[in-house]
Amino acid sequence: MMKPSVLKFKQHTIPVSFFNQEAAPLSSLEKLFESMEYHLDFRRKLKKIASIEMVGEVAVFKYFDGTKLYMEVC
Repeated sequence: MMKPSVLKFKQHTIPVSFFNQEAAPLSSLEKLFESMEYHLDFRRKLKKIASIEMVGEVAVFKYFDGTKLYMEVC
């Protein structure tokens, strides 16, 4: 079952989908964003994120061009 949510970081708003109950909480995803705040490559790609899917402890970043980035959250 999908549970929609929204992540707000700086001036960006990104939709987040949780696919199961065992998914990491949104607060852990926010901590990941805060820890990578000064990472230049991450900041460049942040503008291109279409949505984020949380599956277990993995965040799947989906970009507008169709590519995906998998990151461990916990």
